[in-house]
Amino acid sequence: MDAAWIVVADSARARVFRAESRIGPLVEMTDFTDSQGRLHEGDLYSEEQTRRLELGANSYHQSSDYEPPRSHERELAHRFAKQVADYLRRGALDKRYERLVVAAGPQFLGILRDEFDDNTRARVTLELSKDLSKMRADQLRAYLPERF
Repeated sequence: MDAAWIVVADSARARVFRAESRIGPLVEMTDFTDSQGRLHEGDLYSEEQTRRLELGANSYHQSSDYEPPRSHERELAHRFAKQVADYLRRGALDKRYERLVVAAGPQFLGILRDEFDDNTRARVTLELSKDLSKMRADQLRAYLPERF
């Protein structure tokens, strides 16, 4: 088997394509979306904001070891990256692909990379620090190197 999977993603959408050969066309296999990842920061409450609302603004005291919570946007991106990485991990374990190409914006690429297990990471043959998630399969194939 010489199949490759190509994942193109942003923090709320990931599409996985398959290429049967190094020069073959891409076929979309799945499309993940995280509807919460499309919400604006102001549409969500952080745990900190929720705690303040529950306790009342006057009864809340900040301790000296306070660490600001992750932003909701970042938290959702981590959760979504884990979901995508789990899908890729299962595909690698089932030997459904030999090579993996990953394309995502710089920030989400780093988050996604951190979620990869060693087996998935070993299959990565190309990383592109660019969000290509909105491209059609033919546009994406033309964007990638002829052989990957």
